[in-house]
Amino acid sequence: MGNYVMSIQKEKVKTFYGVIWDAHDKSAIPDILHEDFTFRRSLGQEKQGLADFAEYAVESVNSSIQSNVGQVLSWQGKCRNYLIADP
Repeated sequence: MGNYVMSIQKEKVKTFYGVIWDAHDKSAIPDILHEDFTFRRSLGQEKQGLADFAEYAVESVNSSIQSNVGQVLSWQGKCRNYLIADP
């Protein structure tokens, strides 16, 4: 019985990261998380419920994308300056 429960938990964790977090499929949130669950955002603010989590997940993804795009553009500029300056 213990292995069965653990495999269900593992599947939920895989689905959380694979579907909700990585694939950004918010429609799977109610299938995995309890409607009244409580979580803490990255700066420690406590939030509760599916709607708050969906909003948090979208904000996290958007801020990560913006940060990564900014880094790529910065690297691109540095590489271009290096190539132009190097005879």
